[in-house]
Amino acid sequence: MKDIDTLISNNALWSKMLVEEDPGFLRNWHKRKNRAFYGLDVPTVAFLQNV
Repeated sequence: MKDIDTLISNNALWSKMLVEEDPGFLRNWHKRKNRAFYGLDVPTVAFLQNV
């Protein structure tokens, strides 16, 4: 479970940093043409929006 907890914690931190740099980043995710660049799929983005 430690690895999962670390992953979730790191993802939450990463998400927070992205939103601080670009407040509309997650809200406008669907408008981006190259979402795969960030390595995220739709369920991951939905999770990060709720963190």
